[in-house]
Amino acid sequence: MKEVSVSAAVLSQKSPCNFLVFGLGFDNLIWTALNHGGRTIFLEEDNSWIDQIKQKLPGLEAYHVEYDTKLRNGTIL
Repeated sequence: MKEVSVSAAVLSQKSPCNFLVFGLGFDNLIWTALNHGGRTIFLEEDNSWIDQIKQKLPGLEAYHVEYDTKLRNGTIL
């Protein structure tokens, strides 16, 4: 939760702003609310997960992405 509190602290001072979130989770509304009046965009690899979330939250701005790099290759980057 430390990552969330650090990001929340930054948003409390910078909001409204353009805020990019990597991955859709169950905390989407938190990020959107913390950036009230700003633009919050989510990037997600799983297209079916985007569809599921957008059924519940149709106003959420989320985009499908495909990453070429893999965690196992992290040490050679």
